[in-house]
Amino acid sequence: MTLRTSISDRGAVLLGNSVACDAFDETSPLRVVTHAHADHLVGLRRSLKNCEKVLMTKATRDMIEVLK
Repeated sequence: MTLRTSISDRGAVLLGNSVACDAFDETSPLRVVTHAHADHLVGLRRSLKNCEKVLMTKATRDMIEVLK
């Protein structure tokens, strides 16, 4: 099985047709936030509103709360 990967114009790492890592992508129902710093939080509010799931570790979630 080969998984298609690419980088979106916004800098999201796109894994297949379903997963966007570290930036919002309007075509991906799943968003993964690998760690918290400014460029990886781009579009996080839109992801929380539009994606079926947003995945991150508890440590990353805690860091995002501090950065807000």
